[in-house]
Amino acid sequence: MKTKHYILFGLIMLISSNLFSQVKQNEILSKDAKGIANFLKFKETKLESSDNAVKSFLKKQYNLNDNYEFKQKNNSLIIENGIKSQKLEQYYKGVKIAFSEIVVVSKNNNVKTINGKGLNIENINITPKLSESESLNHLLKKISAEKYAWEDNSYEELIKKETNDLLATNYPKGELVIIDKDLFDDIFEPILAYKFNVYATLPLSSSIYYVDASNGKLILENPLIKHVQGTAQTRYSGQRTIETQQNGSSYRLRDYSRGSGIETYNMNNGTNYNSATDFTDNDNNWTSSEYNNSNKDNAALDAHWGAEKTYDYFLEKHNRNSYDNNGSKIKSYVHTNLVGLGRPNNDNAFWDPTYKRMTYGDGQYLFDALTSIDVVAHEIGHAVCSSTADLYYGNESGAINEGLSDIWGAMVEYHADTTKQTYEIGEEIKLGGGSLRSMSNPNSRNQPDTYKGDYWYWYPSNPGYGEGVHTNSGVLNYWFYLLAEGGNGTNDIGNVFNVNGIGKEKASKIVYRAESIYFTSSTTYSQARQLTIQAAEDLYGENSIESASTCQSWYAVGVGDNSCNVDIELTGNSTICNTSNYTYTLNYTPPNSSTNWSVTSGIQIINSNNSSITINSINSSFNGMATITASISGTIIKKDIWIGKPKFTFEIEPVGINYIHVNMIGYNSSDITKQGITSTTWQKISGSGGCYSSFYGNNFFGSGNGNCNSWVAYAKITATNVCGTTTIYRHFTPPAPNPCNNITFNGQSIVIEDPCNNFNGIAGNSNSIKSILIYNLMGKQVSNNNDLSILSKGIYIIKVELTTGEILTKKIIK
Repeated sequence: MKTKHYILFGLIMLISSNLFSQVKQNEILSKDAKGIANFLKFKETKLESSDNAVKSFLKKQYNLNDNYEFKQKNNSLIIENGIKSQKLEQYYKGVKIAFSEIVVVSKNNNVKTINGKGLNIENINITPKLSESESLNHLLKKISAEKYAWEDNSYEELIKKETNDLLATNYPKGELVIIDKDLFDDIFEPILAYKFNVYATLPLSSSIYYVDASNGKLILENPLIKHVQGTAQTRYSGQRTIETQQNGSSYRLRDYSRGSGIETYNMNNGTNYNSATDFTDNDNNWTSSEYNNSNKDNAALDAHWGAEKTYDYFLEKHNRNSYDNNGSKIKSYVHTNLVGLGRPNNDNAFWDPTYKRMTYGDGQYLFDALTSIDVVAHEIGHAVCSSTADLYYGNESGAINEGLSDIWGAMVEYHADTTKQTYEIGEEIKLGGGSLRSMSNPNSRNQPDTYKGDYWYWYPSNPGYGEGVHTNSGVLNYWFYLLAEGGNGTNDIGNVFNVNGIGKEKASKIVYRAESIYFTSSTTYSQARQLTIQAAEDLYGENSIESASTCQSWYAVGVGDNSCNVDIELTGNSTICNTSNYTYTLNYTPPNSSTNWSVTSGIQIINSNNSSITINSINSSFNGMATITASISGTIIKKDIWIGKPKFTFEIEPVGINYIHVNMIGYNSSDITKQGITSTTWQKISGSGGCYSSFYGNNFFGSGNGNCNSWVAYAKITATNVCGTTTIYRHFTPPAPNPCNNITFNGQSIVIEDPCNNFNGIAGNSNSIKSILIYNLMGKQVSNNNDLSILSKGIYIIKVELTTGEILTKKIIK
């Protein structure tokens, strides 16, 4: 049955008055290929972040009836730095709609963003034709494994131990769900299905399966064990410090200083995890002579150290306590017989989310033992993904899943040892040299560096699970490399790019926030672009260099346009002295652009190119403003600079009978704020008429005492910048008294009685009043009417201009 509407977070185009009636068009930031919105960012619309308000909003926007509800996904609520995020899952008549996650991010009790997807379903029958057991039988015939976990006593004992439940079993329990028949097709068809988690031990596999509840056909498989060909460690990383545990008179590879522990076991080339033993040492000095043997026992030291360093990285850099943020134990099993588990060879390592453990092969044809630090971190990265975005392991979401693990492998390796080849994956374990993947040059390993460019794996209409994920991950790998390190060039689809790198630390924080908060199980490359940009804005602000570089990096790999460039800026000293050369640099210029430079009088060009200019003053005595202008392919960028010591004069404003306001201003109308003045000093040297004065930075106030109607102050004023100090001596005097000035203040408003013009009060003779201005003692205008009730207590200056041109002033105390 076809859906009536498919909603990839929101209906677009405002098809009816009901749909998206609460949001503005400029709040819909991105759409899918069919023009359906998949990301809302609230700018004008105010939506409370309470559960009731959000769920009511979603139902109204989706035009959903009472058959629908939204429930919070388990362990998805995160509150960090005042930002609340949660994932909601959609249900229809009590049945969960698979892959219908919706991410809601809020701050200050208001929703900021909503992204994800849901379904509007019309009259689907939620009564299955097949029973749970019938559907499972169909599935097991399809899988056709030689042996399953529930048929193996060791696995049954282990699941009871792991769950602390004597009734626990590996036998699959079916969950009735609704799923799209083809998750990545533009035609959406909801199917009632059973969801099973099946663990096979021979050959080893663990997957979530979705089986059509009407005919038993397999709709979708999502593998939980991601098989990856990896990299290496202390067999590869030299002497390292590791945490161990004393056990009697010996030591074993167990570390309980991190979370619930890090444990490393020896599978002794077997397949039974219950029979695994400890690696032990008599003196806790795990030397090469003891462990660099034909069994490759020193590979266990790499696995143990790598797990510790991975735990440390996520805790120190992302405040994440183990892979699940709950401090769970990290267990590693080395010397596993992968062939005995049904794999074609021992060139593999993987994370098993069912039993929460790492499994390492010793290598065979392509690799040495697969316990290098980037492989270890890569596999634990899959564990992090399972606990956060839980990206489906197929199509573009599977490629992103693999790319994320490569990113974490690279970052953990870098933070553990900066001398290693950060952006090469598996370079230490690959037999014959080279690496498995290159993040800085994916093409060199037959991976694409451009979305749907050279080496892109084109998915068939019905791709098998995991197809192309290790190939198309090159796009995310290269995006991250450019975001961190920068680069320029032309990609496979003709995009000319010039990316300004923001560094590994910032780039990895953006990736972690996007993965842990915004990504959902079916996130595509197009959606990843928008969501990483949002993560950058969360961390570093809208219109930040970091968010723009995130966007530019996506454009460089062929995803999206280049609509979020940072404005070109010209950087360099704003104040220069007369005797030196100064260089100014253009940042964030478009790729392949050319620059024409010009300067105003006072400075001269020493040399220049498309990205910078070097100038100096025309002579040692020049003092004043000058401007550098860069014309970049039609875009004009200017920078004003001040040359030499401060040069200033004064603007004097009378504000009372015996009161004046003095502003320091630049000479010949030059901007005083651009002279780089770091300090200003006002000093009254002498005065007459009982005057006093007070000083505030660039402002000077003078006044006489009592009934003194005239006074004079002689002052010394100095201003200093990087080039030196300028000193001026000046006399300041107040204006002569105005005989027509008779202003009174009644506590709330002012009253004017002017015997010279014979009018009584403002209200009775308003035609005689041109304006009323009220200033504070800093000379700042605070009101332009007669109502002082809105002002706080303090001292103010009233300035009244009459239509005759006369100015009346008075100082009042409120």
